[in-house]
Amino acid sequence: MADVLGVDIGGVIIDRVKNGIDTSFYTNDYYLNIPAVLGAFEALKRLSKERFGFKTYLVSKCNPDVEAKTRHWLSYHNFYDKTRILRAHIYFCRKREEKAPICQQLGITHFIDDRLEVLSYLAAVKNKIAFAPREEEANQYNHILSQVAVVRTWEEILKLLLPDQSQSESKPRNIMRTTNMAQPRALQQGDVLATGDVVLAPPREGQGGLSFCNSAGRCTKVIG
Repeated sequence: MADVLGVDIGGVIIDRVKNGIDTSFYTNDYYLNIPAVLGAFEALKRLSKERFGFKTYLVSKCNPDVEAKTRHWLSYHNFYDKTRILRAHIYFCRKREEKAPICQQLGITHFIDDRLEVLSYLAAVKNKIAFAPREEEANQYNHILSQVAVVRTWEEILKLLLPDQSQSESKPRNIMRTTNMAQPRALQQGDVLATGDVVLAPPREGQGGLSFCNSAGRCTKVIG
């Protein structure tokens, strides 16, 4: 079964204002100036490209007026072009518990929401992620904290949902066993040699053959 991502909008994509109350977006005459949550657009683009493809959906609870403003905000900020999320993949409901049947219908396997109350309704969603949950909710819904992953930033979400990539980026490869290698041109920046040196630049052709620069500041010849 393919992974399917569901994402709340207010407080997760569109930043909270006026202490994060639900009506803040509705009462703000300058709602188009409300910023996106830091890193949201970029992270959603990576999640769509590297894991979920076109199986990413927005699911939001709000009244009709806020729904219209939300759609306007998303279009105004070029959300769909910047994230690769389809314009048709947005669902609205009027009560928080109504997110549950929507997620079940869409086959959502991962859901990100800033409200623990919402996540408490999503029995059919295997992977629940609480985005910067409110302290008062943490006390009220502490019985579900063991069932959710709590994150504070979109960077943490990327580390959680793209673990293989984050590991490959954080750990250098160790492919050199000796200073003479059958395929020295395979060396890349960041590779670790058997000597413990780190390659600072890929091998380059020179008059004396192929060489690379290591962390000791030396240029080492690997093939004549």
